[in-house]
Amino acid sequence: AEMKIRNVLIHAFSELNELKESYRIASGGNINPKTMFRILETLITLLNPIIPLFCQYQWESVLVPALKKC
Repeated sequence: AEMKIRNVLIHAFSELNELKESYRIASGGNINPKTMFRILETLITLLNPIIPLFCQYQWESVLVPALKKC
């Protein structure tokens, strides 16, 4: 009942950042681009209810073209 959207987002971002850093360390710097794009996709999806225009722009202009190149 006490959980607010801000707390959920902070927790989600910190968890994703920890996972990203753990992956980066474990891979020894050889990061798979598709994995990083998946993390970016998750962040954009989480932010979409808060800043939809920015997320739509990032999705259409950055994420989709970059995934098509991979």
